[in-house]
Amino acid sequence: MAVPAELSDQIVHLLDIKIVKKLGGTDDDIELLKGLIFYKKVSHAAGGPTRMENAKIAVIQFQISPPKTDIEQSIVVSDYTQMDRILKEERNYILDMIKKIKATGCNVLLIQRTNIEHFRAEKFEFADLVEEVSLGDGKIVKITGVKDMGKTTSVFVRGSNQLVLDEAERSLHDALCVVRCFVSTRFLIAGGGGPEIELARQFGAWAKVLHGMEGYCVKSFAEGLQVIPYTFAENAGLSPILVVTELRNKHAQHESNFPGHIENDLKINNTVTVR
Repeated sequence: MAVPAELSDQIVHLLDIKIVKKLGGTDDDIELLKGLIFYKKVSHAAGGPTRMENAKIAVIQFQISPPKTDIEQSIVVSDYTQMDRILKEERNYILDMIKKIKATGCNVLLIQRTNIEHFRAEKFEFADLVEEVSLGDGKIVKITGVKDMGKTTSVFVRGSNQLVLDEAERSLHDALCVVRCFVSTRFLIAGGGGPEIELARQFGAWAKVLHGMEGYCVKSFAEGLQVIPYTFAENAGLSPILVVTELRNKHAQHESNFPGHIENDLKINNTVTVR
């Protein structure tokens, strides 16, 4: 985890980080995206493209369809000539709307809220790429390279089932909360049982110079602290004795910042860099 020094006086707003979950894949497919992700598919009604570079994005909230009345009513057409006239007027209405959109240079349209009369190019957002991506049983739309993205970012979470997705989201939220606290208050200790091992070592050394009941109590407390990294290793399916022994050896070599971080090769590695 790295937090730039220039962020020390800033506040991390978790609402700026959108976590998007999608069934399928594994946790190795989790992706941090400096952009936006939508569950919606691209409309292919007119054979439109599924990939658009140098996108000019507009947001509207009205259907590309003829207007409807505010109240529910029925219109009875008894003449085929009148029916043809109505259909022609509807086509002309839609065509006029599309011409206004095209004249602005927009090539990506998101349905939200605006008025066609206020549809102007200066209200567009620009992105390097908008594309539809197939993901097994579904599709999503990715928008990347947004020119004025601000602080917003997205995390695309994959998982084989809903339980894995929910657990990944919870873990990400916990990690983001840690980052938020670290940005506002720049204090950090190593995890993974590292602090407990260091305390156990220090208390154990102190217990040797004490006498009577006090020494016995401090020694017992030091031994109790070692239960925490022992449990971490046990829950990870590793040999707790080997893990705790290696941690103790590292801290005995004065590597007090050494955490119990377990990599894919099941070896304990130091992931903390003190600056």
